[in-house]
Amino acid sequence: MGKSRFLIESQDKNTFLTNSLPGFWSFNSFEKCQGEIEPQPCEKGITLSIVLEPKELMRGSAYMAGLLLPVLQKASHASPQNPSLQSGPMNEAMFSIAGQMLDCPYTGIARELFLDAKAVELIALQVCLLTQKERINQESKFENKFLDAVRRAREFLLANLNQPPRLEDLARRVGLNRNSLTQGFRELYGLTVFEMLRTERLKRAMAFLKSSGMSLAEIAQASGYCAQSHFTSAFRAEFGISPGQFRKQSQANQGAEEFLDRFN
Repeated sequence: MGKSRFLIESQDKNTFLTNSLPGFWSFNSFEKCQGEIEPQPCEKGITLSIVLEPKELMRGSAYMAGLLLPVLQKASHASPQNPSLQSGPMNEAMFSIAGQMLDCPYTGIARELFLDAKAVELIALQVCLLTQKERINQESKFENKFLDAVRRAREFLLANLNQPPRLEDLARRVGLNRNSLTQGFRELYGLTVFEMLRTERLKRAMAFLKSSGMSLAEIAQASGYCAQSHFTSAFRAEFGISPGQFRKQSQANQGAEEFLDRFN
């Protein structure tokens, strides 16, 4: 609860310096390290430290040690070369337990038992927060990996509009199944894979209609349609106008713009 300064030297002689802040808990794992914990002066500050070695935990309860040690090691990411120093704001339960330990009314063996029990409670709260943080980090990593796979699938799809892969093959290519890929497209782009394919084909066709002298049959083929009739039906369904009518309107608008530009 008070302010402390940690100066730790690791096994490979690297030095780590950190400070614990008032109102914060700090979980520090220094495997095969040496150093000192130096209290720093602050206004009405109290530092409560629980120093625990694995062998001491084993003496108390082999069962508890078997449950707790793997969690602590995984959550702390500590190693002899990389001491772990993690912290966060204390919650109401932590303040309550710390206060009970500092105001312990017992003496002798009763005091030792009481403080040991409260120390385990405090460690349990820290383990809970550490494992929650670890789960959130893992979920975030999974989400980022998933979204990257969806983006790669879109890029491959756009590069192969004329000969698009089957949905199953596209999903397999980026390490997903068809359902997760479809879900990812909906979440990221608001479209299914098929809807994305149709939209991008029609956007390409629209660009050709505006700027090229290609025939409608050639535009249909260049946009990935096997028949001009399929292209015409899809274009009309999307835009409410046939490709030929769109081209005429586009050319007329372009002519009008060029005419007006002469007077600018």
